Amino acid sequence: MEFAGRTRSPSSPRLQAHPAGRLVVSVLAGLLFALSAVGGARAQEDTELVEGRVAAEIDSVSDRRIRERLEASFESLEDLSTVEVAVRSGIVRLQGIVDTVRARDLADELARQIQGVSVVVNDVEVDRSVGRRLTLASARLRDRAWSLLDALPLLTIAIAVFGASIVFSRIVILWDRPFVWLVKNVFLRDLARQGVRLLVVVFGVLIALEIMDATSLIGVVLGAAGVVGLAVGFALRDLVENYLASILLSLKRPFEPRDLVRIEGHLGSVARLTSRATILVTPDGNHVRIPNANVFKATIENFTKNPQRRFEFGIAVGVDEDLVAASELGIGILKDMIGVIDDPAPYSRIDELGDSSVTLTFFGWIDQRQTSFEKVRSVAIRLVKQAFDRNEIEMPEPIVRVRVEGTPERRTPEKGRTTPSDAHGTGDVSAETHVDDLIDVDRDASGEDLLEGKGVAE
Repeated sequence: MEFAGRTRSPSSPRLQAHPAGRLVVSVLAGLLFALSAVGGARAQEDTELVEGRVAAEIDSVSDRRIRERLEASFESLEDLSTVEVAVRSGIVRLQGIVDTVRARDLADELARQIQGVSVVVNDVEVDRSVGRRLTLASARLRDRAWSLLDALPLLTIAIAVFGASIVFSRIVILWDRPFVWLVKNVFLRDLARQGVRLLVVVFGVLIALEIMDATSLIGVVLGAAGVVGLAVGFALRDLVENYLASILLSLKRPFEPRDLVRIEGHLGSVARLTSRATILVTPDGNHVRIPNANVFKATIENFTKNPQRRFEFGIAVGVDEDLVAASELGIGILKDMIGVIDDPAPYSRIDELGDSSVTLTFFGWIDQRQTSFEKVRSVAIRLVKQAFDRNEIEMPEPIVRVRVEGTPERRTPEKGRTTPSDAHGTGDVSAETHVDDLIDVDRDASGEDLLEGKGVAE
């Protein structure tokens, strides 16, 4: 209706009134609407075409800028000067031949860092010809040789500093008084010396690396040392365990040189404590080496820690004997005996009642610094037995009677009692020194002994 109103003319009432006029008006309105629709479509197509041309021009400019920037970057790097660049719609294609894989990867990395690049197609090849490889290797060796010659004065100074640190470290550990004043234990004293020496050498190495401007090597060396230390620790686990046990044993000092000990069933006197094993000298004069790890974990029975040691022995007497009188007789012999101390005093007890005898056990104490345990015990048994014989105290042997039916029993005539004389007296009960002499020889022949000096009190 609006379109008809716009086309209204002075004669329109007539046309509208006439049927033919209405038909003409309708046809004209349709033509005008069709012409307006065609004009709008053409306008939209023209707009899209303009926008496409503008976008293509923008992409072309962006691709050109990317290519120019990459070409400038590659030309500034000698290894990438032969790389060719092609860019289309943000897709970069690299072509050419380079000398190393590192150069090919560097070209790819540079292309990906530029804004606007969507995809990088790296078709760069690495030249692996023998002649080219030899040429590059010789060039690198030549460059490194010249670099070494340039750094030779600094290298000489760095080596001199390192050598001076080694000499100074040896001079420091020869100064014994500070270490003796700080640490009484000989093993810890040696560890302190080695630690100070290591610190001086490490300080010299740091100064030398600083002179060479190579302090970055410290991290590499420490990392390699950590890995190597872990591998060596697993491979030498027993050795490290024995070494740590030797440190703890030298600190706690469960025994001293010449102490009589029993370790893992081995009885002997301590000769030396080394960084790996404990050396014992058995009463037979043999040497026994026990790993320190086993010594540290074992139960140690030290017979010398307390100079007083108790001995004991048992004697069987007849069931009809006066046990109190027999006990007093034996105790009296031990009290009068040379080598048996008075405090603690000797005593006895009844241990076992057998079929034909009663076992009396006698106890006495000795001072191991003056007398021998084995000798005193031996003499004590002999003297008590002689006293029993003199006083006609029966010491029966086990009796087994076998009776055969039909055979008359025969009586064995009783033999006369013999009383051995005490002509030899007490005998020698002095302390045994032969093993101590063997220990002195061993300690003089070997330098390492972690039992020198004082340990840490429990």
